[in-house]
Amino acid sequence: MNGNKKIGGARPNSGGFRPGAGVKPPILCHNPREVAEAQERVAKSGRQQAIIDLPKIEMLAQLSCTMEEIGWHVGAARETIYHWIDVYPEVAEAIERGKANGRISLRRSQFKNALAGNVTMQIWLGKQLLGQRDFPEDVIDTGDGRNVVEAEWVESDTKSLTTDSQVSEPSTTSLVPTKALAVQ
Repeated sequence: MNGNKKIGGARPNSGGFRPGAGVKPPILCHNPREVAEAQERVAKSGRQQAIIDLPKIEMLAQLSCTMEEIGWHVGAARETIYHWIDVYPEVAEAIERGKANGRISLRRSQFKNALAGNVTMQIWLGKQLLGQRDFPEDVIDTGDGRNVVEAEWVESDTKSLTTDSQVSEPSTTSLVPTKALAVQ
């Protein structure tokens, strides 16, 4: 028999409970022991009844699975997952907790790579978290298709000192940039 055939107005194991539709409401399970007990009860009763495995849903959300992927894994349609989120706050909490734990885990891994010397990750995190940029804000449009980064110049006294701190060459003055000059 096709698993998608409608029985009593709801898809088997979909959790799409409607009073009078011949399907019991889903069983919410908070740990693997509860899941095993619920599976045993459902098998003994012989009636279709969805089992909402909250730890499994949280784990899938932690892996950034879509609602459709979560549905495939737990044997329910994507629409049913959204229905569970609306009707059962525990499901919404499990998904949010899983997503948050996934982001924390990824961020931990990124920081670990950056601290281990991964320069690419250091640059990326600097841009994301510290607001660092590739391009400075002081860009001047020259009108000929080139952009020049504005530079500030200061006078610098260039003296060449010998080992006995005597000036060996006459003092000259030159301009030294205090900001980088670049053409983009």
